[in-house]
Amino acid sequence: MRILFLVIMAGFAGCTTVNDIRLPDGSIGHSINCSGTAQSWGNCYTKAEELCGDSGYDIVAGDAKQGSTPATQYGAYRSSNMLIKCR
Repeated sequence: MRILFLVIMAGFAGCTTVNDIRLPDGSIGHSINCSGTAQSWGNCYTKAEELCGDSGYDIVAGDAKQGSTPATQYGAYRSSNMLIKCR
């Protein structure tokens, strides 16, 4: 029972994930998902910096472009996504 509880809680904590996608201009963008109770916009920004390095990046779309509040929040769980393009 304790193991099941830990597995469920780990799912709520979340992790930062990245999916590469083709943008309308034909270039490659990165969809960054930093959802979960233990995640923040800082996790998304850190991942964007890791992906793009010194060249930097532009936020194409997503919650972070609008401000620092997530689009969806269920109690302590937050759903946060942003789409970036490396420069």
